[in-house]
Amino acid sequence: MLHTNSTQRRKGAKTTQRVLFIKQISANSMSLPGLTGQSTRIMANFVRTAVRWIPRSSRGMTGMCLQLICVIMGLSIFLSCSTETPHSITHDTVLEMQLAEKASRVGLYLAAARQAESEGLNQAAIYLSEVAQEEMDQLSQIVLLRAEVKSTTAKTIKELIQLEKTAASVTYPRIISTATTFKDHELITLFEQLVKDEERHIGGLNGLLKK
Repeated sequence: MLHTNSTQRRKGAKTTQRVLFIKQISANSMSLPGLTGQSTRIMANFVRTAVRWIPRSSRGMTGMCLQLICVIMGLSIFLSCSTETPHSITHDTVLEMQLAEKASRVGLYLAAARQAESEGLNQAAIYLSEVAQEEMDQLSQIVLLRAEVKSTTAKTIKELIQLEKTAASVTYPRIISTATTFKDHELITLFEQLVKDEERHIGGLNGLLKK
């Protein structure tokens, strides 16, 4: 009985920590320039949806980080459709919504592939990775339809560099700061690595522009 109560208290503490963490990340994301009014409500709903997707497993808040990445990826999408109402769904709005959904699905497939690989399920890992590639191809088609790719490759690369810089210097450091407050070392380690990856991407993209 004592063991059961102790286990329940630990689960309760983890749940409370998870909720507080999500609220803090949500607040940080919503403090970005340009996110007000309807955009804030849309972002809040997206965050709540992400919370429901968090795996209830021993990985604790590690699974959460995948959903937070999707939240961040969806932020700019929701900014652009902040003036839409439920009765004014347009061609562009449908593409915006699908872009966010596809980005989330790609992350989930890749995460599932990693999980399968760690469990020794090689066939499942290979198939899940293949589906993720197909989802990414579909995602690229949506991006093309939304005319997000610039008129030249050079212009597109310049925009990608700015996006990478924002992630490496603003978005990820905010997450690291919040994770530090909650002493979530797994999340800190992950996003510190992501910062390094984005900086590497910036270097590679700048190299392409010089050629």
